[in-house]
Amino acid sequence: MRGASTICENVTAFGELSPMALAALADGFELLSVSFAFPVKELAEALTSGAFQSDADTCLKELGAGGAPEFVVANDEKQLFASMKKEFSRLYHSPGRLSILYLYESAFLFVERGAEGYPTLFANPITNSVETIMKEAAFLPETAHREPVDSIWQECDLMRHLLTQALARRLSKEEKGDTEVLSWLSRAELFGREHVATWMADFMRATIECAQIPAYRYFAQIGQRIIYYLENVLRNTELPPARI
Repeated sequence: MRGASTICENVTAFGELSPMALAALADGFELLSVSFAFPVKELAEALTSGAFQSDADTCLKELGAGGAPEFVVANDEKQLFASMKKEFSRLYHSPGRLSILYLYESAFLFVERGAEGYPTLFANPITNSVETIMKEAAFLPETAHREPVDSIWQECDLMRHLLTQALARRLSKEEKGDTEVLSWLSRAELFGREHVATWMADFMRATIECAQIPAYRYFAQIGQRIIYYLENVLRNTELPPARI
């Protein structure tokens, strides 16, 4: 486990983000986590009501990322939900080796890098690394023994958690607040560099190329904007100011 002093020394880019930017980035990763988990009825409801569009637009504008792309619902809620489940299964969840895209970091990179054979979903360095970070953050899911923790939706949820914990401590008035803020920001920054930035932009691009229904292209377009913002933060690129 990394010591507190080592963790705090690693904070560079994330320490420059305002509370509003931290909150918006955490909200963005929450939206992505919901988008790329197996579809639930509530997601279809949020799309048809416009609530998802509103949340995504607000989040991206607060990051200075230009707002959400347009999404026109051509189906009623039940039809949309059915089509999303079918498309999710076709894209990411077909049995065994039939998946068009792997939604696990280790497996996705295995294919992207042209490795021979078939990816191992559990016993590999990437999955082990994500699991270690989750354990350090007390965020290991109960399903870890039956589903690899490096799925796109679980990694996005972990990033949301890390950013939210940092924000809560930044807004706290406790004496230990500053040290704990740096600790959580460092975890988020290291996870962003070592995992999120290594594959999610390519995953979004591949989803846009392979998706057959607008909903998943839409989710991936939002993902591209959030990941692009994150990558610029990690490069210490000058960013448009988030609203305070």
